[in-house]
Amino acid sequence: MDRIRVLFADDQFPYDEAERNTSVKETILTEIGDKLRAENLEPESAFSEDFKWFQGLSQHLRERFEVLPMRTFAEAQAALYKRDKFDVAVIDLSWFGDAQLFSGKRHNVGLELLENLKEENDKYKGYKPVLAFSQNFAKDPKLMSLVMDRGALPVPKTYSETGYQALSSAISYLARVRPPGSTAEDPAVAAARITRTGAIIIALITGVLGLLGGISTALISSNPLPYSLEAPQEAVVQE
Repeated sequence: MDRIRVLFADDQFPYDEAERNTSVKETILTEIGDKLRAENLEPESAFSEDFKWFQGLSQHLRERFEVLPMRTFAEAQAALYKRDKFDVAVIDLSWFGDAQLFSGKRHNVGLELLENLKEENDKYKGYKPVLAFSQNFAKDPKLMSLVMDRGALPVPKTYSETGYQALSSAISYLARVRPPGSTAEDPAVAAARITRTGAIIIALITGVLGLLGGISTALISSNPLPYSLEAPQEAVVQE
């Protein structure tokens, strides 16, 4: 069986060249160095810890999948339209290490990529599962709703071995639900459609608006909520 092709869009995914990694570090520290100091973190050390974790993540993912890294926002945006090149997309939300983006406009800019992917999934057959991978969920839980509205599964970026397993498990699970190249409808969506009539009947019988809201959300929606993953630990360099 062919390995799952993962489009991994994240500005901190390590390059093979030390010079390019140094450039990303300088860009990140210029962008949020003062913020890290305000949180009593030493910027160089914070970046080094994150970079070491990302090196482990890179190895972990490459052992399991075919990884297609996109380290700038522009590269990621161009790649997501090449739907025949990937099976699952993993999208970072904040792009502090991308010098091509305007300073001060990099926080959660990855939401734009999720919007682009949702438009593509709505337009074409062969659905591509999408995961939003970020530390930002820890301090902004409402962000998960924004991500899900854009058709993506929120996955907290947890800087630990558990974080590796959580991400790779989510990728594998979504690829099984919607196998690469499959045009079949998500079973959960099909189940929601089948029970739609029943939900409407129940709503009419009860006539209770509160119950109606719960039933309609759970049973009538064609975009069921994904399962939740382990809560993330405290961030170092926020992504």
